[in-house]
Amino acid sequence: MPDSVISKKYPVGPFDIDFKRKDLEKAFEDHEDEEAARKVIQFFQYKRRWVPFALEEIKSFFQGDFALRGLNFPLHPEAPSNFIVRRKDGKYQVTHAFVVLCFLHAPVL
Repeated sequence: MPDSVISKKYPVGPFDIDFKRKDLEKAFEDHEDEEAARKVIQFFQYKRRWVPFALEEIKSFFQGDFALRGLNFPLHPEAPSNFIVRRKDGKYQVTHAFVVLCFLHAPVL
C-alpha cells in the first residue's frame, strides 16, 4: 500500500484520538493543517473506522467547510510520507504517519 495506507483493522481507531485536545496543535506547523486534521478525525469518528473517502463526502459532512490544506503533501521536508493520499480510484485515505502523529499528540485519556 502506498505511503503506509492503513486498513480498517488498524489497532488505533478514530475514537482513540481526541480531536478536541489542545496538544494536537503541536503536531502541525500550520494552524490550518491542524484544523483540517481535527476535522478529518471528527469525520472518521462519525464513520467509526478508517475507510477510503471521497472529498465530496467529507465536504458534505462539514457543509462545504473543508479543505485538505497541506495534509496530502509532506508538511515537513523530513516527513516520511503524506498524511492523506489519493488512491487510484480517486478516493482519499489516511496513512499510518497521520494516525500515529495525531495519536501521539492527542490520545484519549
